[in-house]
Amino acid sequence: MNVLWIISDNTKSANSKIAINLAKRMKNGHKVFCAVYSGDRQQDYSELEAVFEKVYTLGGYDSKGTQNLNTNSNWLEKSKLKKIVYLIQHAPLLFAQIRRRMGKSINKCRMQLESICKEIEADAIVAIVFPSELISIIPAANVVCKKMVVQLDPYINNALLSSIPREKKVRKEKDLLDSIEVLFTTDLIINELDQIDRFSAKVVPIEFPEIDDEIKTRNIKFTPLLQREADCVYLAYTGSLYKDLRNPIHLVNLLKELPQNYKLVLAGINTGMMREFDECIKDRIIDLGYISQDDVVRVLNDVDILICFNNAVSNQVPSKLFEYIETGKPFINLCQLKDCPSLPYVAGYENSINVYTESIDAKKVKSFIESHIGKIVPREDIIKKYYKNTIGYVEKQIEGEL
Repeated sequence: MNVLWIISDNTKSANSKIAINLAKRMKNGHKVFCAVYSGDRQQDYSELEAVFEKVYTLGGYDSKGTQNLNTNSNWLEKSKLKKIVYLIQHAPLLFAQIRRRMGKSINKCRMQLESICKEIEADAIVAIVFPSELISIIPAANVVCKKMVVQLDPYINNALLSSIPREKKVRKEKDLLDSIEVLFTTDLIINELDQIDRFSAKVVPIEFPEIDDEIKTRNIKFTPLLQREADCVYLAYTGSLYKDLRNPIHLVNLLKELPQNYKLVLAGINTGMMREFDECIKDRIIDLGYISQDDVVRVLNDVDILICFNNAVSNQVPSKLFEYIETGKPFINLCQLKDCPSLPYVAGYENSINVYTESIDAKKVKSFIESHIGKIVPREDIIKKYYKNTIGYVEKQIEGEL
């Protein structure tokens, strides 16, 4: 079969990485193609071209030689006001952003999607981008192939979309579910679907497909990224920070409770936000900013303890949770909610400790760290326990609906 995968223009995002990994498995028995939603036609997609038969841009734009701000860490860390001021001062970038917005035109995307499906004689579409971006495009597209959506982020109750009236989101969700044959999604999202009884026959429950079940060993040598000091314990958080969802003050409060020889390594978007709160511990923080995924892997290999910093909402599980589980290394599961949705996933994982931001027990945390440094959960045990979270398992679920 010919299968068209629709992914985000941020090919490094969690959803895009998941889509690429699933498509790699699917290409063993099918021809897989890719449409990058709102992609920059000037961007090098050679990495995708190594996986897919052909790569298209869906509603794409032309940056005309200007930098891609949406993958620039300095840009991503700016406030909304600073972004506006910066664009006004840099006209070429302003026009590139305008072209990008125009490239998201529903009508343009619809016509391109129809054209792509006709050209490749698509038998199925599998779309896996942030739901608000597809909520109008897919229902509008007049294609004869099977339309399927993989939804790993909430839509109606998404904290980032709170400014959109609920009634409008409910209507758009209904339009999307009316227009597709299958929705692959998690129990967290199923529980929030507005008309689940009406659409239950279209819904296939899946887990987050984050664990690679084809990698058998961890015998990979990495060049160290950190210059470690003797007698220091290194913790790492390699994700994004936000004032509302994951406020850095909680990481500061955790580190303040731990001994002076404990250092925190940060890598990701908005890590500079720590500077607002870290006056008393700034000499114990190593801020790497936004780094490549290869360098993230090196950091995870270098440090002693990982920190999974969970969201302040009950309907989202950070992808970092499974990335950290997959390493087999010990990690602190930092929860902002008593009913944190990460809790069922870490239950029984012997190399983690649940820590709640409102009641940090420093003595207990220190004891866990000292007793678990160097302990690694065997990979075969992880794959056995989290088999429903493996790429192979979820790919078979999708393939079963083609």
